[in-house]
Amino acid sequence: MIQENQNCLRECESEKKQCYEECYVVKKPCPCGPMPGKALLKCARGSVGPLPLIAAGVLLPTSYPVGSITIDTRELCNPTVLLNFNFIINVPVGLLTTLTFTVFKCCNGCTNPVGESFTFSEILPAGLATTSFSFQICDCSNCCGCETYTVQITNATLLGAGVSVSAQMTAIAVENIC
Repeated sequence: MIQENQNCLRECESEKKQCYEECYVVKKPCPCGPMPGKALLKCARGSVGPLPLIAAGVLLPTSYPVGSITIDTRELCNPTVLLNFNFIINVPVGLLTTLTFTVFKCCNGCTNPVGESFTFSEILPAGLATTSFSFQICDCSNCCGCETYTVQITNATLLGAGVSVSAQMTAIAVENIC
């Protein structure tokens, strides 16, 4: 019985060694593939509303900030930041609703738009309506420090007052080691 257990242990050790060699020796990464680097993940929430009635063609007196997210990329080499924005739009009266979202980046005291603007436009049914809208932006510009990304409503047509928007935001920053 003792001899059987020792043989079994040797077989198990042999299998572990073979598996280890397969995973780490035989299947090692290709030298031409990218090397893994550091990554950061940040999440945030935001909201705005209720918004006033805004007729078509009327310029907004100011933009409406929905939320912001800050990520510190100082420890990353040549970072790329993927921003993901998911919105829930609540409309108390079913009418044409058009919202244009723009993302701004603040770094070292400077604020600049990131990527293109994204427009939600839909005729919602009468009564309380809730719908969702999402988009992603990839920011490859370097910044030495904390980067704050703010999403704002920069243009809108709201044919009924009381629209509110809530947002879930994520920022994933990864190193580009090439």
